[in-house]
Amino acid sequence: MWRTWILSAAMVAVAAVVLLTGAFDVTSVVTAVLLLALAWVVSPLFFPHHVDDATARRDAAARGVPVV
Repeated sequence: MWRTWILSAAMVAVAAVVLLTGAFDVTSVVTAVLLLALAWVVSPLFFPHHVDDATARRDAAARGVPVV
């Protein structure tokens, strides 16, 4: 589970370093925002893990919807 968060955590850390150590100018803020956005895109929050067949069928039966 932790391996899926390593890249996102590294990008957040680099964004923090950019903001804390550099001059607080437009370039550092834009770089930090881009790094944070990219960290979100590569995180498991943006692409959640897949659900196995048994769980999908159980959830679909509980909601009364078909499994696609």
